[in-house]
Amino acid sequence: MKRIFTGMALLSGMVCFAQDKLEINAEIDGLKENDLVIFWRPLGNVVDSAFVKNGKFSKTLDMKEGGSTYIIQIGREKREEQGTFLYLEGGKLNIKGKGPYFTNAVYSGSQFVNDWQKLEKDFFSNNLGEAKIAELEGQISEATRVGDVDAQQELNVQLNKITSENSRLAKAWLLSNPNAGAGSYLINAYMSNAAPGEITGLLDKLGPNVRNTFTVKYMLTQMTGTGTATFDKIGKPAPGFRLKDDKGNTHNLADFKGQYVLIDFWASWCKPCREQNPLLIKLNEQYKNKGLSIVSISIDEDNAKWLKAVAEDKLTWPQLIGESGPTSQVAKDYNVVAIPATMLIDKQGNLLKIGLRGAELEEYLRKLL
Repeated sequence: MKRIFTGMALLSGMVCFAQDKLEINAEIDGLKENDLVIFWRPLGNVVDSAFVKNGKFSKTLDMKEGGSTYIIQIGREKREEQGTFLYLEGGKLNIKGKGPYFTNAVYSGSQFVNDWQKLEKDFFSNNLGEAKIAELEGQISEATRVGDVDAQQELNVQLNKITSENSRLAKAWLLSNPNAGAGSYLINAYMSNAAPGEITGLLDKLGPNVRNTFTVKYMLTQMTGTGTATFDKIGKPAPGFRLKDDKGNTHNLADFKGQYVLIDFWASWCKPCREQNPLLIKLNEQYKNKGLSIVSISIDEDNAKWLKAVAEDKLTWPQLIGESGPTSQVAKDYNVVAIPATMLIDKQGNLLKIGLRGAELEEYLRKLL
């Protein structure tokens, strides 16, 4: 479990109680009276707690943000043998055991409990090369320290072979269990280095119980530059805006209705943003007469630097700027937390895709238009 701990520390209508809340009830022999029980979600670093009473503890966790993996730790010493690692979502979780702590404990409750136990059996109980991965990472670190480039390359080849196979197995499990929220752990643990397009392409084949987990939304936020609230707006009307362009003209989102609109949030000082501009120039020429409008929105605070970048990069489509840089209302409305951040809006004005960039963007537009 040590490697798991380390890895995780690094990515309408009425809703019933069970979907919003998780009720945890545990009864384990030998627990110390009034001992502290910690519930830790590593992603986002959320911590809650309870206390042992008569060999039992209970807790109701708020799960409105969606399911994710947690560590439940008994005792203030934070010893590994006193903790357990598992996926949690809204519903019920019952834990019963004779101890010590979670050794041989029996877990029951909502469907997600069964899904997690199946995932544990399929992955954690099998040798997926975790020990070898740790060994190779240590050797790579040492080779890097002494400057042995040849050894680094050879070791990386071995490491990539193992991690690629693990990624393949993770995808296979997800496709066989497409609506098990517990599978979001596999995406985070075994696919965190995959291209955004590979992740979003896989998610298109999975059910809402996976797509709506906090784990998946957190990962996509890191990849796309938008906050998790944006993902709830996919398929719904995109936020409107009224902004001036580099020539002083005012533009509204409604001006582009009937077109696909690619909104690109950027800034003059953002190197990845500037590196993406040649591709946007190419796509603008290729699709401007085929139903696509590109709209760039700068979060620059210095208008002179913004205008200079527009001229240097020879950007000819609408170049708009927020009224107060990163804190502008349009950036808030689209939940922009990092740039570059792109959003594709359909002809009806609904948010269609988030985070398309590079080859992934090019391929998607080729199929769309």
